[in-house]
Amino acid sequence: YMPSPEAMREFLADCDAGPAPARYCVVKPLSQFTDGEEPLLVLFFARPEAPFGLTALLWFTTGKSDSIAFPFGAGCTNIIRWPLRFLKDGEDKAVLGAADLSCRKFMKTDEMSLAIPLGLYRRMPAAAPESALPDKSWDEVRKKAARSAAAWGETDG
Repeated sequence: YMPSPEAMREFLADCDAGPAPARYCVVKPLSQFTDGEEPLLVLFFARPEAPFGLTALLWFTTGKSDSIAFPFGAGCTNIIRWPLRFLKDGEDKAVLGAADLSCRKFMKTDEMSLAIPLGLYRRMPAAAPESALPDKSWDEVRKKAARSAAAWGETDG
């Protein structure tokens, strides 16, 4: 997916997150974390409406227009490596992903990923009441998401 070996080496250096923070990478629902366990990242897999709603809330929470990145990378690069690289660099930044052609076959139609650092994720609920989410425009987006879920024979949620 890169034009040359040199370009690939530059990419790998750019998204270098350093050594793995633990021996294993465990991915599970937040509800399954027990006392003493804490995720580094919170991951979402959904059609565009939900990640874009979260994106609006992220921008509002941080007050920064660049609080979300959409960098090149494989599916796992955008849900693990890039977010960890941003954390290593002290950047509170979410990563939108699942654009990699190799991972698309494993994703639902129109599905995207969004990885949010835990600290940023925890700040979002407090910002939500003042953000655009309680606004009528978000209600219209939610209706669209429900229509999409119905069209694909899925439940909304």
